[in-house]
Amino acid sequence: MKVIKSFNQFEAKKYSDKDMEKDVKRIDDMAKKAGKDKSQLLRLAQTMANRITNYEKAYYRGSAAEDQNYHDVAKIFYARAEELNK
Repeated sequence: MKVIKSFNQFEAKKYSDKDMEKDVKRIDDMAKKAGKDKSQLLRLAQTMANRITNYEKAYYRGSAAEDQNYHDVAKIFYARAEELNK
């Protein structure tokens, strides 16, 4: 039987400012890559969302998109979060 030294390893990861900065940067980079082509932006967002395997990550990425007024992109990430939450 394995003895657990600390229960800290079981605490949920907190979403930090650094995590938010990373999500904002990802959305910015995606928008820059797409330029003014909205359909390209949505395709990039869908590809990124499909690769996410964690509910929280998808949800917070959607929040970052929402904060930057990319509402259609946010919907994609929120949908992925819901998909992962089932």
